[in-house]
Amino acid sequence: MVEKYIVVDQLKTEYEGLLDINGLFNLIDSWLFEKGYDKNEKKNQEIILDDGSRSMYFEMRPWKKTTEYAKNTLKIQVFVTKLKDVEIEQNGMKIKTNEGHLLIIINGYLQTDWQSRWNDKPFLYFMNIMMDKYIFGYYTAKFRSNTMADVNDVHTKIKNFLNMYKYSGEFMPQ
Repeated sequence: MVEKYIVVDQLKTEYEGLLDINGLFNLIDSWLFEKGYDKNEKKNQEIILDDGSRSMYFEMRPWKKTTEYAKNTLKIQVFVTKLKDVEIEQNGMKIKTNEGHLLIIINGYLQTDWQSRWNDKPFLYFMNIMMDKYIFGYYTAKFRSNTMADVNDVHTKIKNFLNMYKYSGEFMPQ
């Protein structure tokens, strides 16, 4: 039976101001590639409002096979409201960018026996429970810490990306 453990529950980041929404999505994509996650995009929607601003919702559930027994899964949700295209001037050059409100929620999960290999017979199911409790306990804790480290790493990268605009006083495109 697939066991799904919640390792990190709703780690939130909120930001309002100038941002590069495409740069943010590129940052997340490159981080997933760098860490070996398979990208699984669940939902991507954009609504254009009457005042010309946009609202966006983006949800992805990337996963990475740690072993044949365990798998890390992240749930990254990006809510963007009041998104407007703006043009700013920096060093005499006009730069097109975005301005809006952003909320990012990240969850981290660990799935064990994700291929359901121990479900065929009652004896195997019983053995799976015993193995989880007494033999794989150390490994499961290590897998959980790996999942937590990945969630914290992507959260830190996103916050650093957003803080680059917040504290610099200038817009710095990548």
